[in-house]
Amino acid sequence: MRKIFIILVGLILISCSGKNRNLDKKLKQLDEIHGVCDNPHRDLSKTKYKICKDKEKGALGNELDTTSLTDLILGKNNKGNSQGVGISPINIHIWNGAIETLSEFPLKNVDSVGGYLETEWIYGEESNQRCAIKIKILSQQLTSTAVTTNMICQDLTNDIWVNSKESLVNESKQITLTVLEKARKSQIENSL
Repeated sequence: MRKIFIILVGLILISCSGKNRNLDKKLKQLDEIHGVCDNPHRDLSKTKYKICKDKEKGALGNELDTTSLTDLILGKNNKGNSQGVGISPINIHIWNGAIETLSEFPLKNVDSVGGYLETEWIYGEESNQRCAIKIKILSQQLTSTAVTTNMICQDLTNDIWVNSKESLVNESKQITLTVLEKARKSQIENSL
């Protein structure tokens, strides 16, 4: 009786493993017919489908769909609303405005996730003064409180850089207004 039981269990195990091989074989056949990404028997989420299609295009030597890759990175759906895990804590239009505003200066720190930009020291015509600009994006909303700008200047005194005593509040506000103006333009251009 024990031998018959062992033989039956062995036959069942052999038949089950054969079915898995047949399923894999059929899945590969359907992949050849429909393509890996469009195979109806593969359960791909929207994100995985886009990645699969871009990999497929890349393997064929075709140009990748950069719009879908950008949307994938930024976590955007077709309506431009943020969704999923890739939600950006900053407003992309403000970010673009800040980058454009500081485009003529060399950047020291760029943190697109945290929304922080900082320039290298910018030297005036005389080499005894230098300034740096720091911009922090605080919100996803395009409001005047979504950006803070800090301009720091230093004077060279006895071969030591010392923070300038002059107030740079107005200059910092002007940079903030420039960033917001460029952000509004970016938002309008994107909505067209």
